[in-house]
Amino acid sequence: GGEGDCECFNTSSFLYQKNKEDLKKHGISKGVNKPGNSFHEVGLAIDFDLSKLTDEQKESFEKIANGCGFFKTVSGEDWHFGYGGDNPGENPTEKDLNKDKVAEDLGYKNWKEMFDENQKDYIDKGNTPYTCPNGVE
Repeated sequence: GGEGDCECFNTSSFLYQKNKEDLKKHGISKGVNKPGNSFHEVGLAIDFDLSKLTDEQKESFEKIANGCGFFKTVSGEDWHFGYGGDNPGENPTEKDLNKDKVAEDLGYKNWKEMFDENQKDYIDKGNTPYTCPNGVE
């Protein structure tokens, strides 16, 4: 790459509800929202590996993300960017954000409608739900 190039990788974006249930079954629950409550499950959270970026590049990346409505919404997770909706306030966290308001800002009636439509759309587009490699069902 050239001098201005940087590398960042999307490590996790949309999360199908069954995947989240599998995480819980395997005891991976620290920091994992209850199924149906994750911004990842509606396509409004993205985890990025920014480890190869300089501090200056990370600052630029965050400014660009903020300008698109994505903020670091989970304390202690510098890789996690969630959508804050219209006028999310300063330093929004997922716990503070009104999920129904975020859904309304995007044209949905409420969070449940947005969740149900996004989960259905995931399968309707031919995506296959994650299958647990350890066979836990």
